[in-house]
Amino acid sequence: GNSPTGGEAKDEPAAGSSQWPDREKRGVPGVPGVGGASEEAGWSGPSKDDVARFAEYMRRARIYFAYQHIEDLYQPFSPSNPEANFQVSLFLVNSLAAVTAASSSSSPAPLPHGVSMLRILQTLASAARELGAYKLARYAYDKVGGLVVPEDERDAVELAMLSVQAQPVRDKAELLPVCFISGHTNPLLNPLNTGDVSASCGHPFIRSASNCEILPLVEFVPAPGLTDEEAIDLIRTPPSEGSQQGRAGGK
Repeated sequence: GNSPTGGEAKDEPAAGSSQWPDREKRGVPGVPGVGGASEEAGWSGPSKDDVARFAEYMRRARIYFAYQHIEDLYQPFSPSNPEANFQVSLFLVNSLAAVTAASSSSSPAPLPHGVSMLRILQTLASAARELGAYKLARYAYDKVGGLVVPEDERDAVELAMLSVQAQPVRDKAELLPVCFISGHTNPLLNPLNTGDVSASCGHPFIRSASNCEILPLVEFVPAPGLTDEEAIDLIRTPPSEGSQQGRAGGK
């Protein structure tokens, strides 16, 4: 038929019918409840390969998100925060070291596409030297020495390497990360190469999305029989009052 404007009108689907009948007939493979063979055979949940693929994509997403901060430092008129630079580069070094350690081949695992280890180490060395983590700065500059440094940056890097040699071989205690589960103080670099996690218990550090600082957050499971409302009330209760309530409940 013709439309009121004089053009040819398109046929509209009848009331209650789907606008995509062909897609419903085909179904979406691997997605439950969307028709097709998956609905007939049933869906038993994600496979091990699916879970492993998801974990790998999440790991890459975190690395790329943090590395964008490093890349922005090399753009004109970019603000620089030594504390944020320190935390971001430290997260990247520990995370990428775990990938290399987990590689089954004799050669180290390749870096994610577009990620420059030179820029990460230079940022870490500069921020560590400025904040007083001189032991970590020595490590970073030592790693930089084994990489190809652009000629126009070589003099500045060599001067910084000499200046850090005059500093004590230790890191400030307030810069060391603390595990909020075990209370253990961790070294800046994970000696086990297991990633950005606590070296004592393996709990991952929960970092802020704005400056990558470690947040005092831990994963926990409420006690059996405790409702969600009661758990929320206990979380909102100050520690001193919470301990008194716990002792009163125990009596």
